[in-house]
Amino acid sequence: MSCAARASAVGLDFSIEPASAGELLENDPETLVDELCRSARQPEADSVVDHQQVIDQALRIHTLDEEARGSRFLDVYETSTGRVREIGPLVGTERPFTVNGSNTLAFTTATEFDGFQVSSLTTGKPLFTVSFGSFPSGYVFSTASHGIALTPDEKQAYVIDTIHKAVQVYDVSRVSEGVAPTQLGVIPVAGLTGNESPCAYDCGRSGWIQDSIDGRFMFVGDSGEVIETATRKVLTTIPTLLNTKVSIEVEWANGVPVATSTRTGVGKVG
Repeated sequence: MSCAARASAVGLDFSIEPASAGELLENDPETLVDELCRSARQPEADSVVDHQQVIDQALRIHTLDEEARGSRFLDVYETSTGRVREIGPLVGTERPFTVNGSNTLAFTTATEFDGFQVSSLTTGKPLFTVSFGSFPSGYVFSTASHGIALTPDEKQAYVIDTIHKAVQVYDVSRVSEGVAPTQLGVIPVAGLTGNESPCAYDCGRSGWIQDSIDGRFMFVGDSGEVIETATRKVLTTIPTLLNTKVSIEVEWANGVPVATSTRTGVGKVG
């Protein structure tokens, strides 16, 4: 079970001082999540930090409880209060997702659904549902959109579409004003089919989408394309990405890591 879903029950006792937490959030958010979860760990249950958790700029943990995948709600754990709020109900059980920088919007994908939803983190209600088409019976993957990322300026959302072997791009710049997402393009990709090799687990090429630190590029996991966000064109491919959906970008200076993209393309406005 995820640490956020267990938070209320176990009573998190944060051992990180606020100044240290802020430093970790800026330089190493994944370590911060790990430390927050470790503080809540009980001997009989391990804490899980994976691609189903996103930590935003206000120390909120947005999480999908792996033992509650039958739920159609996204949990938001407020680290400052210890409260857990539910967002939904969603179109299906929640899968990979992201949030905007002001912590007001969630962009979610779902099991047995090809597309994405936009929901208000303020009201807890879905705002828009965007479908790329029907989900075939007996489809090889449990979701067709296993990956979604915002550009740092929060104007565009890039979404995996394995059914059509593409990355769908939508303008989401005005969803907070009540304007529905509009399609900007469909970028065909070569992968998103078959199995990763070599592979230890979760071997199907169900995909992932990851933005670069500066927002200039999107990297397509389980396919390999590098998409330029300014033109929405494929510039090149990274062959190793054909066989993995797990990657991050790390920036180095003088032999020291100074920045990382983390695994989720969250918005950075606000």
